[in-house]
Amino acid sequence: MTTEQKTKLRIKMITTAGSRYESGRDIKDVAKDVRRDIKAAVKAGELSTLKASVRIERYSMGQTLRIEITEIDCTVFNLDAHAKQEAAGYMLSWVDCGGQYSEDGRRVLDAITAIANQYQRVQSSNQPDDYHSVNFHLDVEFSHDLREAQLATKASDSEPKPEPEPAAIDFDYPVFDWTGSAI
Repeated sequence: MTTEQKTKLRIKMITTAGSRYESGRDIKDVAKDVRRDIKAAVKAGELSTLKASVRIERYSMGQTLRIEITEIDCTVFNLDAHAKQEAAGYMLSWVDCGGQYSEDGRRVLDAITAIANQYQRVQSSNQPDDYHSVNFHLDVEFSHDLREAQLATKASDSEPKPEPEPAAIDFDYPVFDWTGSAI
């Protein structure tokens, strides 16, 4: 193989790092800093008031930083899209329904992802093989309990209110039991 052929086959690796990335840093310390940054963003008014669980997982050949939003003071799910999905037996794509998340929900997910990515390093190739290497895998999501609570709120708002029981009417005639005796 000639030098020219080797040069053509060479894969160019592109490495990007977040502004707070430190090589060799333990993910436990990254999780602490992400928690602190989320609290600071809420306090500064950059994020809605929320509670988030920031956890780590370690496994052979990798690690994951999981951020789960468990409480928030705004509607983060596109409730109309969820109603369309349910009506269609969950056979539609979220794109066809207008997206799974509301504008506020997408904004919160993007902001928290940006906070965590400050500590991230990504190395990827320019080849179609989609090779990439990261410092940690990142998973940012809303909790299932939050989803169910927000969907239940929408369902209870749209359910017809039951008719009130009619008031008891006192008629002025005798009532008889099964034997025909007046009660």
